[in-house]
Amino acid sequence: MSLPNIFQFVPSEDGEFALFIYAREGKPDRPLLRLMPNEQKMELYLSDQDMLPLNIDNQKIFEHLQNKKNLLVCEVLPAENENEVEIIKSYLVDITQ
Repeated sequence: MSLPNIFQFVPSEDGEFALFIYAREGKPDRPLLRLMPNEQKMELYLSDQDMLPLNIDNQKIFEHLQNKKNLLVCEVLPAENENEVEIIKSYLVDITQ
């Protein structure tokens, strides 16, 4: 089953962010987050063949991520209760501009 490209940045209590995306098939291979602040978008590369475009309008997230070296990504499965998710895998991705 193929899930849509839905994502959400979730803040933690210490002011950091994690990126939650629907689970993908396979394992990430040298994952990378490419920031493009002038275009208000990001591209999450999970492998050479799997890129997820992230178009957001929250300047606070861009500013925060521009000062970071990596970001925690959590791949999740949807649950019946929309306030709950099951984390299938999590990993750090390098951030570049």
